[in-house]
Amino acid sequence: MATYGLDFALPYAGDPDPTLPWADDDDSLLVPGSLVLYEPAHSANPVVGVPASGASIPNIAWKRAAALLGSGDVNSLALSRSNPFAVASGADVANQMLTERTTLGGIHVIVSQTNAQVQQGWAARGPAAIEAYLQANLDHSYYISRWDRLTRAATADVDPGEMIIGQNTTALIALSQPEAVSSGGTLPLTSSGKRLGLDSSPASNFRTTLGNRFLSVGVSAHSGSPTFLYCNLSIHGVVSPWGATYQNKAGSRVDYRAYLEDLTVSGRTYAQVEALDFALWQAAFGTGGRYNGDTIPTNPSTIP
Repeated sequence: MATYGLDFALPYAGDPDPTLPWADDDDSLLVPGSLVLYEPAHSANPVVGVPASGASIPNIAWKRAAALLGSGDVNSLALSRSNPFAVASGADVANQMLTERTTLGGIHVIVSQTNAQVQQGWAARGPAAIEAYLQANLDHSYYISRWDRLTRAATADVDPGEMIIGQNTTALIALSQPEAVSSGGTLPLTSSGKRLGLDSSPASNFRTTLGNRFLSVGVSAHSGSPTFLYCNLSIHGVVSPWGATYQNKAGSRVDYRAYLEDLTVSGRTYAQVEALDFALWQAAFGTGGRYNGDTIPTNPSTIP
């Protein structure tokens, strides 16, 4: 005797459990609300070789960003290697800056602490459409993070800004440095600085201890008014509004990954995303992870 039943599809627009990863084809951290995922060795669209000055760098989150913005494609929503704070191109100059790939695909940038020129360096800058989106949605909450490896310590008490979303010290969504985060607006900031074997917030030796690092920043309801907004998810050298203040003081680092999410759109909290992101970082750099045991071709000491 045959048995019959009814199969109903129940509409549901929310996220029943934001602690679980979405089934995104490109990356498990991506959700509606993801804007930028910068990972040069990401299997979905890896960077080939060393990106030249002005070159595009894939945004692994471009599909999510396009859905949120209502337009855009893999090209228009890519990042770029640029120097947004100066006329200088951000290209490598002998004995001043060297950009290279690590054995496992990270981007290693060595900046001289003797010969660097003012604004010597470059940034992984977000696309114009996403910068315009941030400018139009300053009242939203955001999650920002970076995975990197410090290969030579900075000599300044506070390292030059390594991640700037905003314009300058009085008009920021967020500025992250190894030992501090700040903003020009009135808002609560939550920050997390971690290493393998060291979990503190932020770590007091984040600027001076070499090795792999995890930094995340949560920003809620910014109230400032940047007149022009930069979305620089990783900065190398002295590429910042401070000009000569940090000349010949910048550290050298390997870029592995940086991420930007609009929490207001995704509905996730900073703590939820940070926990997922940190678990991915631990897996990537732990035993058997895709960045475990990575090596750099050039010792920063060769560019004094």
